[in-house]
Order: sequence, then C-alpha cells, then structure tokens
Amino acid sequence: MPRRHSLAEGNHEIDISPGFGGRAVEALNRFPATEDPDALAAMSIEELKSAIEEHFNLTSDLVQKISSEFRTNLRPAYDNFLAFFHSIDWKEPWLLGLLTFHVVLLLVAIISRKNTNFQMCLFLLTLAGVYLAERLNSFLGGNWKSFSSQNYFDPSGVFMSVFWSGPLLALAMIVLINTLFSLCYLTVKWKRAELTHRARAARIKQA
Repeated sequence: MPRRHSLAEGNHEIDISPGFGGRAVEALNRFPATEDPDALAAMSIEELKSAIEEHFNLTSDLVQKISSEFRTNLRPAYDNFLAFFHSIDWKEPWLLGLLTFHVVLLLVAIISRKNTNFQMCLFLLTLAGVYLAERLNSFLGGNWKSFSSQNYFDPSGVFMSVFWSGPLLALAMIVLINTLFSLCYLTVKWKRAELTHRARAARIKQA
C-alpha cells in the first residue's frame, strides 16, 4: 500500500498522498514538530536564504558558461577582422577618396535633414548604390590594376560589403529614421492646427 504522510496542525492532521508530489512532502517534512512561531520563522528564513543562494549559484554558472562560449566564438572573428584590417593599404588615394565620399554624404544628409523631398531622393540613391554593388564589384575587380596596388574585389564581395554597401545602408537607415520623425512632427503640427481651427469655429458659433 502507498505510504501517507501527515502534518500535525493543532489538534488536526492533514493527510497528503504520494500523488501530491514528492517535493511537497519533502517541504512539509522539513518543518519541526513544534508550534513555536519563532522557530518556524527562523527555519523559513534559513530555507529562503538557502534557496536564494542556490538560485544565485545557478545563475552565476550559467552566466560564466555563456561568457566563455561567447569569448570562444568571438576570438576567431576578432582575428579575422585584424587580418582584414592589416591587409588593407590605407594610404591608397582611391580608398581615401571613398571614405571622404561617405563622410561628405553623411554631412549632406545631416544638413538636409529638414528637406523631406531631398532626403527621400538621397534614400533612393543609397539603395540604388547598394543594388549596383555586385556589378560594381565585378567591374572594379576586372580593372583594379589601373587604380589600386592590389585586388581587393574578390568574388565574395567582402570588401565592397564593408566599404560600400555597409556605409550606404547605414546612411539609408539614418535618412529613413529622420524622415519618420519629420512625418510624425508634421502629423502632430497638423493635428494641433485642426484642433485650433475647431476651437475657433466653436467660439464664433457661440458668439
């Protein structure tokens, strides 16, 4: 026959069958056979401290494991980035011109941030540049000797993605966010004007 457990509470007994769960039975059996509230409170505090410490240890182990895996996976990526960075001749005139082009384009986007029409044209131009990146990479890969000391334009397009498509996409995101903010501002301004017009019309009607 299955065993039954009981918990004394005053003059009553509470029977708990095994189906209630082993953890509940173990938790109930931890309480001492006493009615002293101070003893019960002290034991509850000790159990709470023990549970908190156990949870903290589990969390700490999980964080350490995730950090270790992240560092292990990040190291090869960091080494590849350093190798890519040092393989580039940063004194190439055309490369300096490309970086200057991106800086000028960013300044133009900032200066024209209040001109919504120009911003949308700039947004479309940046997307067109990203769309033509593959063809541009193929063209420059076949003619790199005329302007560069080495061929950066590999078939996978890593260089073009980093120095052409990446900055253009970042600029497109900036322009898009600025345009959304401008539209929100215009919507609020139009709504305020509408409410002001309604209030004025109501005052005229009452007069």
